[in-house]
Amino acid sequence: MTKDEMKQVAEKVAAIGRRDIWHKRWRNLALILTVVGLYKFFSMPTTPVNKSYIAVINIDESISQDSLFWEQFDRIDYNNAKGALILMNSPGGTVGDSERLYNQVRDLQKTMPVALLVENYATSGGYLASLGADKIYAYNSAVIGSVGVIFRSWMAREVYEKIGLKMEQITTGRYKGYPSSYEAMPFEVRENLTRMLESDNQWFLGLISERRNIGEETLMAIKEAQ
Repeated sequence: MTKDEMKQVAEKVAAIGRRDIWHKRWRNLALILTVVGLYKFFSMPTTPVNKSYIAVINIDESISQDSLFWEQFDRIDYNNAKGALILMNSPGGTVGDSERLYNQVRDLQKTMPVALLVENYATSGGYLASLGADKIYAYNSAVIGSVGVIFRSWMAREVYEKIGLKMEQITTGRYKGYPSSYEAMPFEVRENLTRMLESDNQWFLGLISERRNIGEETLMAIKEAQ
């Protein structure tokens, strides 16, 4: 190889080296610009996520202090919930716990719109609790109502006597200790208990009249219905 040829080769190698250097510089610059662009993109203030939602509460059991649905009310985010839908499928329960559920629904209704859908049934205490909602909706096949108060006691005296058991009790009041599964209630005890049940029933009917604007005639028809 002549000197001129060697010189040409050296110049070509040098040119290739210079191109590599420029390529690396442009590549690094592009990488830097990309990183800066991504940083600015992700650092830009974003539109806040709308956390608004409709709370759904499912009541699908008898109403008692041990019912599982109570905790659903505790999980409601009152800052973001814009309304509530209650799915009611309850045959009722004790008077006190049904009133507690009514109050729970009313408290919710005071802070947001509350609609209630009866899917299968809302009877007795289930209907009482439903009265706390703004609107009650129901499927055509749903059973609603059964307004009234029921008290039951079992008479097992004959069973006790057959197995040789007898009961003796001492009370400090004429109504204390009743109802008893050993003997029938005396007349005055039954009469007093009936007055208590009627008082609860009148309160129930008054609540229906107040919350649903129902007149006396219709209210009496409701009272005598099953």
